[in-house]
Amino acid sequence: MSETGLLIIKTMCNILAGLFLVLAALFAFWGQWQQGKHEKMREWFRNKWSVIASSRWFTMPERVIRWVLDTRARIVEKIVDYAANIVNRLDVSGLLIAIAFLGCVTFWLQWGFIGGAISVITILPLAMGATQVIMKVRAVGPLADLIDVILGPKLVRWLYFLWLDAFVGGAAGIWFFWLLRLETVYATLAMILLLPVSWLFIFTPVMFACSVLDETSVYRRSWKVTFFIFFSMGVASSFSITLLALLSGHVVHPDVWVPQTAQMLISNVVCDGFTLVATFWILGWAVSKRGLLRIPKAILLDILVAGLLACCSLYFGLVFTKHGLSVWEVLRVLIGKSPERSGLEFGPYFWAMHTTFIPTVLYLLLIGACWMAKVILTVAAKFTKKALQHEKPCELTAALFGILFALFTALSLTLSSAEDWLQKHKQIEPPAKKVVESNHVGND
Repeated sequence: MSETGLLIIKTMCNILAGLFLVLAALFAFWGQWQQGKHEKMREWFRNKWSVIASSRWFTMPERVIRWVLDTRARIVEKIVDYAANIVNRLDVSGLLIAIAFLGCVTFWLQWGFIGGAISVITILPLAMGATQVIMKVRAVGPLADLIDVILGPKLVRWLYFLWLDAFVGGAAGIWFFWLLRLETVYATLAMILLLPVSWLFIFTPVMFACSVLDETSVYRRSWKVTFFIFFSMGVASSFSITLLALLSGHVVHPDVWVPQTAQMLISNVVCDGFTLVATFWILGWAVSKRGLLRIPKAILLDILVAGLLACCSLYFGLVFTKHGLSVWEVLRVLIGKSPERSGLEFGPYFWAMHTTFIPTVLYLLLIGACWMAKVILTVAAKFTKKALQHEKPCELTAALFGILFALFTALSLTLSSAEDWLQKHKQIEPPAKKVVESNHVGND
């Protein structure tokens, strides 16, 4: 393995070790602090440990799939329930004024003081006046009744949704193109810090769209609603993940061009959104089937779909540009090869396109964590001779994350030793012999 490959794997191990260390510390603190408190959440962890203890090793992946699908169903239910009356419950005055203020700041950063002053004079009063008009129209009174009679309540809700969507979309577009003008490091940091804002931009229209749809039981179980919600969740999260991937590739290969363009970013976040939806669909298909190999088949199918979407992400993110790649070059990048020359290259192209594999990796990590929990319970049962998981579920969870932290830390140290060994045993090529040409002219 090359030094670059070792560096990448070691970096990923360090990131995972740091994440598991933070989780272990949080659950250890929570276990000491929540004595007699948060009994509902504690009961939830106790039930999960009990299920892990009673499950067989080969049935654990199916248990994990059912947990994931149940969580998805609860998220859809919560969003639909909240969006059902969101137009009547949400005070959009503060929301639109906050978005207008962010647009003013963006104008100022993009075009200087004059652009900021113009935006303050135009955008902010427009938002304030529009919200006042909307609040009056929404208020219970003769005007609202008259509008409902003339246009119909559903059409009014649709017009209200379209107006808000246009306003939020315009502010998001200005903020998005300003973000692309920053350097990769600062853009990534800004996007991570402004992750709630990206959720606000992407998910607010989703919530209002759900509010104007039917709220029947059939609608709640509709695949269209689930697709709409989770595709938007994937897109909203992928902005930060894509920029972080571009930054990772830039750190590994600083001499390679970073595709921090609107086309690449939009292509990647759309493919990431489809990946999240496809992962849930494949997991649901696996649970509905029977057979011993349905879970491995589902994982293999999910990896193939993620690989296809990864190739589409990079291809359509660069197509019709001077950096465009052919299908063969995209496939080379997928397996870590350089698109133009021989050898490995884990640059921005590689990291950006592989964000589509994140849902699959998270699912496999969850299965691995459950298997590790089964090991902990098996060992604990031999020593304590009792169901320890029913007594201290938070402490057991902290111990699980602590063991995972130790494993990834040990792997990182092993890779560091291998990297040092490669540095010491690297073959040093002798300097090329300099050929000195004679400056003798003619014969002696």
